[in-house]
Amino acid sequence: GLGIEPDEALLEELVKPEPPPEVRRISTVVYPSGVRWSFSDEQVRHEAFYFGRLPGFVRGIHLEVEDDDGSQDFD
Repeated sequence: GLGIEPDEALLEELVKPEPPPEVRRISTVVYPSGVRWSFSDEQVRHEAFYFGRLPGFVRGIHLEVEDDDGSQDFD
């Protein structure tokens, strides 16, 4: 071998990184007509546009993002 002993505990830490903390947020797609679509999951929002359930390229469309502020009102 190489003449060294690997630190097995350190290798385990490197192999299994901790997942990033979950960020709770509500993203709302707002159309110029006033129609609003709210999503609590970013992947679901992306799929809604990708699979054509919502039109994405609309002049004046914008996204509002509200992060969880820890209040009961957020729930």
